[in-house]
Order: sequence, then C-alpha cells, then structure tokens
Amino acid sequence: MATFNLQKGKKFQINKGVATVMVAMGWDVAEKAGENFDLDASAFGLVITPQGSPKFFGDGSHAVCYANTDLTKNPDGSLETTDGTMTHTGDNRTGAGEGDDEVIKIALSRLPQALVEVSLFVTIYEARKRKQDFGRVNNAFVRVLDADSGEELCRYDLSREFAGNRAIQVGSLVRENGTWAFKAVGVGSEVELGDVLTQYS
Repeated sequence: MATFNLQKGKKFQINKGVATVMVAMGWDVAEKAGENFDLDASAFGLVITPQGSPKFFGDGSHAVCYANTDLTKNPDGSLETTDGTMTHTGDNRTGAGEGDDEVIKIALSRLPQALVEVSLFVTIYEARKRKQDFGRVNNAFVRVLDADSGEELCRYDLSREFAGNRAIQVGSLVRENGTWAFKAVGVGSEVELGDVLTQYS
C-alpha cells in the first residue's frame, strides 16, 4: 500500500490489523557556529475528562519523554513505560543526518482501554534560555509505520510556519469506535516541555 500524505487537520485511519506502530519524526536545523540546538520528540497518553479536556492517563505513566523519570531506561538508551506499550528508542541531540531523528514505538493493541489519545510533540530543549525557536528548523516531518512490516502508512510534512514557537504538537493518535487514526495537528506554541506537562496534569 502506498503511503498517504496528510495535510494539516486531516486524519488517516489505521487498519485494525496493525497492532504496533512506529511514529518517526525528523528535522534539519540551520547551522550556526557554536550553537547547540537539541530537539526532543515526546508522546503523551491521554484520557478525556467529562468536561472535554485532555489529561494524562492515570498518573502520567504513559508520558514518554526525557522528563519522566518513572520510565524504564534500557541499556540501549531507550525509554519505555512499565507495561512496555510505549518506547522512545533514543535521543538524537543534534538532528544531524538524513531520515528519521527520533522514533517512538506504540503497541496500539495493548494500550489500556481508557487511554483514548496519544499526543505527539516536538520541543526544543532549554529554548528560552538559549533563545531558540522553530524558525531555524527546516524539513520537519512525522510519519507512521507498521512496526511489524516496516511499511510507511502515512506522512505529514510540516510547513515553515512555526517561527517564534518552542513546541509543536505534530499529531495525535486517536481511538475512535475501537480503531485508531492518526491526525496531522501541526499546532505551534511558545511553551516548553515543562509547560506541556503542566497542561495535561
């Protein structure tokens, strides 16, 4: 099956036969001598409150990011939830090289039933302190693959509209009537990772 290229706001329905996906994100940073520019991909398992607001599932056990010290840290550098359903395969601190920079593996078929959304973010480490924003980031994308076959299911190439922003919600995996879909979100903000964590707490 050919990959499906998404536009902002559109969804891709994931086939029920796909048990586990890999969400791969990539970017390029315009070079500037002496500057360290570290981007981080994160995934947050969410529930929807009766008031319609997204909040962390449980106690934040499915918040997959470097700031969550409750995750299991494996010898290969990967971070995973205690139930093994979500794994961040490793931190790329430079964005150097072509292709995927960071990958998060998610076992959709094994996620707790109450968890209805996995929100996907890219943030800039210490963006305020270093006075950095996404105006220097080019060729950003997110793609969803079938983890078992390696087949790319869909892809969302982000535009360069995020100057001044320190975080981007690139997409979400949403549970709908027992199946999962990927939504291309593409919403930037001036917050950092800590602010995102507070938002969902």
